[in-house]
Amino acid sequence: MDWWLAASLGVVGGLARACFGLLRALSNREKIRGEYFLTSVVIAALLGGILGTFLDIDTRVAALAGYVGTDILENLIPAAVPKTITLKP
Repeated sequence: MDWWLAASLGVVGGLARACFGLLRALSNREKIRGEYFLTSVVIAALLGGILGTFLDIDTRVAALAGYVGTDILENLIPAAVPKTITLKP
């Protein structure tokens, strides 16, 4: 598979993830912030494209990498950042 096809499928997977997040927020009647949604769509597309390129085993795997990659990133960052920071004198 060509790298551009894998990247495109990763982007599609990332965009699908962002759209499902938007639908979930709308169904929960949450306020939608346009700049946050646009930023998340761009990040999902970039991450999906990168992961789709590296995991170009199959077209389905490339698209799934884009979809799942954003979810992994959302859960990895809060786990890596400490909840509280204490300074000792």
